[in-house]
Amino acid sequence: MEDSRLLRLLRKDPNAGMERLMDQYAGLVWAVVKSRLDPSFALSFDAEDCVADVFSSFYAELSRFDPTKASIKTYLCIMARNRAINLSKKRCREGRIPSDEAR
Repeated sequence: MEDSRLLRLLRKDPNAGMERLMDQYAGLVWAVVKSRLDPSFALSFDAEDCVADVFSSFYAELSRFDPTKASIKTYLCIMARNRAINLSKKRCREGRIPSDEAR
């Protein structure tokens, strides 16, 4: 679905819009998160929470999204990368993974 149609759907029917957004981009967001997390917890609840956080944050910040600056796909990938990096850093501080393994 085109970004403009997806954005209209998100505003008109948030439930259907989020379902469509996740159907279209969940695999990509999961791959980005997984690539940035340490393998020791890349398949854990941390990764699942990170992916869910990306989608909920996107919806919460929908009014700030500017389709002239980036596509939804690009925006979600950047959000996923940043959230996963922050999670890895947090886990390093907690001592769950060695700091040299954080990406």
